[in-house]
Formats: sequence, C-alpha cells, structure tokens
Amino acid sequence: MKLSEHFTLEEFTTSQTAVRYGIDNKPSDDVIKNLRWLCTVLEEVRTLCGNMPIIVTSGYRCPELNTIVRGSLHSQHTQGLAVDFYIPELTLKGIICKIKSSTIMYDQLILEFNSWIHLGITPEPRRQTLIVDQNGTRQFVI
Repeated sequence: MKLSEHFTLEEFTTSQTAVRYGIDNKPSDDVIKNLRWLCTVLEEVRTLCGNMPIIVTSGYRCPELNTIVRGSLHSQHTQGLAVDFYIPELTLKGIICKIKSSTIMYDQLILEFNSWIHLGITPEPRRQTLIVDQNGTRQFVI
C-alpha cells in the first residue's frame, strides 16, 4: 500500500526483530492515517534534499515490538508519528541542518548515535532538534 508518492506501508512496518519474535506489526487504520501524514512531511524532506531517496530504518512499531527494541515508553513510533531514516548520499548533520533551516514542521529531529535521524511530528510541533549519543542528550546547534 502506498502511503505517499515515494513511501509504502511495507517499508514502515517491516522489522527483522518482529519477524524474529513472531510479532504482528500491523498498524490500525488510525495509525495508517498518521503514517500518511508523516509521509507528507518526509516527502517535503525528500524535496528539500534534492529528491534523493530516503532509507527508512524504523517506522511504525507496535507496543510489543517497541518494548523489545527498548523504545521510549511514549514513543511516537507506536502511533505512526515518527520515523528513523538516512539518505545515503548526504551526511546526517547536513540533512538535519537543511531541515532545521527550512519551514518543515516537525516536533523532534534527533541525530541518534551518528547513525540515523529520528523525525517525529505532532499537531503542535516544538521544532526541537537534539543529538543523542554515548554522552547523553543535548541540543543540536548549527
């Protein structure tokens, strides 16, 4: 099922961990609605970044899967309101700088362990930009 022009439900629900543990990571209709909204924001990111393909590393996680991967108790992933991603052709810091300097509305934009970017959305976005690594959590400053 297509969620937007460049994103499918499958890439937001596929999880090797879910397969390994026999978890059904199928989202509800309400979560699919949220994923469609999230994908509209990701389409904006894709356009901003020169229309380069975005690789989704983690999208929707049902509560059971979120627990196994040690996600936050209140993770936006469980509601279809967050995605972890990267763009192979660009640096993670470069992507974050582009998004932070744009008009794209996001709740949280987090560089996580210099391995991927977490993008979360909400109806009342804070535009909070952070870094999480072995030294803890801090503001991302351009």
